[in-house]
Amino acid sequence: MKAVYIATEDPTLNLGRILIRVSNGGPFAPISRIPQDYSHGLKQLPEVEKLADDLMLFDNTPHGRGIRLIAHFRDRELVKLARVIPKWAQKAFGSEFTDWLTASS
Repeated sequence: MKAVYIATEDPTLNLGRILIRVSNGGPFAPISRIPQDYSHGLKQLPEVEKLADDLMLFDNTPHGRGIRLIAHFRDRELVKLARVIPKWAQKAFGSEFTDWLTASS
């Protein structure tokens, strides 16, 4: 199974982007669920890593600058890690990132 996870540093950023999208005629998302869905998604990430053959994490925090690859897991092994890691990714995989950085130094 392949999985791609895209996140931002703060769920309120997601809320603002949804409101802008809706005001421009785009699809609506249930605003009241955003904080809960954000938190639930981050909690699920370690489990997704165990199930996925290929998992790529992207950060979409900076508005208008596109997404940035944070980490790539292949066969449950970390094979690529960005130099700057957002807090949301550290929260989910902090110890694995620390171990990988220590081993690759």
